[in-house]
Formats: sequence, C-alpha cells, structure tokens
Amino acid sequence: MDTGMEVFIFLAYAAGLLIIFLLAKFFAFSGKIILKIVVNSICGGVILIVINFIGAGFGVH
Repeated sequence: MDTGMEVFIFLAYAAGLLIIFLLAKFFAFSGKIILKIVVNSICGGVILIVINFIGAGFGVH
C-alpha cells in the first residue's frame, strides 16, 4: 500500500466515526422530544379522565 491509500483509509474511518457520532446526537435529541410529547399526552389523558369522573358525579355530561 502506498501512503496515499493509507491516508484515504484513515479519512474514511474518521468520516464514518463522525457520521455515527452526529447520528447518535440527533437521535438522542429527537428521542428526548418524543418522550416529552408522549409523557405530556399521557398526563393530559389522565387529567381528562379524572375530570370526566368528577363531572359525572355531579351530573355534568
């Protein structure tokens, strides 16, 4: 192997590691947002059910 090919292989590995790192950061950030939306949706649903049960006790439909 000549030196030019070794440099190319090194740059390819470096680019691959950079892409993997950036994808991991992107999905970790996206996962936090999605988790927050899911948790807020579940909390909202529970609150609606509780209010519905309380209203049913008073005859409010």
